[in-house]
Amino acid sequence: MSTPVVDWQTILSISGFAMLGALGRYGCSFLPAIFNIPMGTVLVNVLGSFLLGFLTAFCVAHPLPPSVKTGLSTGFLGAFTTFSTFSVENATLIQEQATFTAGLNMIGQVVGGIACALLGLHLGARWFQP
Repeated sequence: MSTPVVDWQTILSISGFAMLGALGRYGCSFLPAIFNIPMGTVLVNVLGSFLLGFLTAFCVAHPLPPSVKTGLSTGFLGAFTTFSTFSVENATLIQEQATFTAGLNMIGQVVGGIACALLGLHLGARWFQP
């Protein structure tokens, strides 16, 4: 069995971008809830879906160094978006018997996230055609 090679450039890229993503996520946590729906979580998950779609399309036309691409996707967007917070917030809404609000939040973020990912892929492919 071979020993894996440690790519320090990728590790440092992930770490640096993750710090920026986490700070962005923290800043969004101060957004107020609307109709009891936590808008900070909605924003980071929907915007993160768009940005990952856009980055994916961009990298098809303009390949980035692997360490930068991994830093942006795994580091920044991995730290910026938050499925665990989405899950706990919806579980709390369900415990509070706000099932309609929880359902609206879940459907809105999943459908909105997929729609924004598609939009990001589409715009990225159109803007960055080789």
